[in-house]
Amino acid sequence: MRTFRPAIALDAVFLPRTRRAVNSMLGALLLVSGLAALSVFASVRYPSLVEIDALLPFFAFILPFAEQIYGIFLITLSFRIVIGMFNVFHASYYFKDLAPFLFEYGGADRAKISISYEAATVLAETPDDDVTKGFAMSYYGALVFARCGVSQNEVAAFLSGSREKLSMSISVSGDLDEVTLETYARAVYQSDKDLQQFLFSKELQENDFVRAAEWIGRTYVTRRKKERFWSRDNLGRIPGIGKTWAYGQIYILKRYGHDIKDSPLYSAVNTRAISGVEEVEALEVILSRAEEANAVLVGEDGAG
Repeated sequence: MRTFRPAIALDAVFLPRTRRAVNSMLGALLLVSGLAALSVFASVRYPSLVEIDALLPFFAFILPFAEQIYGIFLITLSFRIVIGMFNVFHASYYFKDLAPFLFEYGGADRAKISISYEAATVLAETPDDDVTKGFAMSYYGALVFARCGVSQNEVAAFLSGSREKLSMSISVSGDLDEVTLETYARAVYQSDKDLQQFLFSKELQENDFVRAAEWIGRTYVTRRKKERFWSRDNLGRIPGIGKTWAYGQIYILKRYGHDIKDSPLYSAVNTRAISGVEEVEALEVILSRAEEANAVLVGEDGAG
């Protein structure tokens, strides 16, 4: 959990949605003040522009506030740089557990991290004397219960009722390479008998609870991979400039057919629910290499 502690602490003090809102607001203000500052600079540097009749009212309005406009622009730029530094600092820890398919410097170190960011966030929000409450009240834990169809009011009623509280000494299966949200949810479920009875009263079994945690964890891992747009995996998916100029077989296919992804019916399907998404993405990345683009597909036992 130490690996993600700086990012988790920053999220607790400066919420991600707040950072995004401030970043967007500063971006809009920077654009407006930058255009105004550029106009003032152009009017001073190139006085002939002021002689244009259509621009006279505009320059006559902004020129008296030249110093204020420069000041607003520079102050906004400074704050935007500070927010950008916060985001870079956060990203340097936030993506540490995402092992890339293609080689990257430091990628092998990320593969050695034994806990996912989602599980580390839940642990950071969990008190030592009540593991179940920490899981249920955490951001990702609340999403797991919501995915199971259990409302926040029902969870709050369960937590405030009579039950045995678990300490942090729960056991997670020792043969795992990484503790994920799924494995942590399974450990909490197996350790808390009261939680089992509560979920059973909602017609939920262990598999339902764990699969919900797996879905939430996989969804947010996929989202974080997409947010890391500078990775070689994402950059490798960008098509070449000359791809649309191609002739031959691809041109003929485009002429007499269309990409299934352009179909409204396909866009209405939730592709995240399809199994084997990670394997398909890994295969796509491998085949996009310029060299050593070889892959071996191995099916499960008895699959044929």
